[in-house]
Amino acid sequence: MSSGIEDSREQIINFIMGTPEYLDYQRHRENLRRYPELHDKANRIRLENFRILENVSREDLLDEYDRFMEQYEEDYSITAIHDYLESEAAFCMLMQSIMDDVMEDINF
Repeated sequence: MSSGIEDSREQIINFIMGTPEYLDYQRHRENLRRYPELHDKANRIRLENFRILENVSREDLLDEYDRFMEQYEEDYSITAIHDYLESEAAFCMLMQSIMDDVMEDINF
């Protein structure tokens, strides 16, 4: 890779790592890692949410999400879990937006 691309890559990484979304996500991630049981619960919630999004038909989606919310409501209401998952989602949306803009701008 040319040095110009490497320099630009580093600038992009530094920019992303300075965003409020990234900093918030890192803060909540480090906080949650201090509590392995809560970290495991957050991972289960995330994995189940992903499973639903990837595998459930549109017709069954609302019913499946109702079941999901009922099953995980108590765990999700724990502040450390809630804040971590919300900050993770916000950071993922930021990254998706950046990538969408790049792909659109290069006509890919």
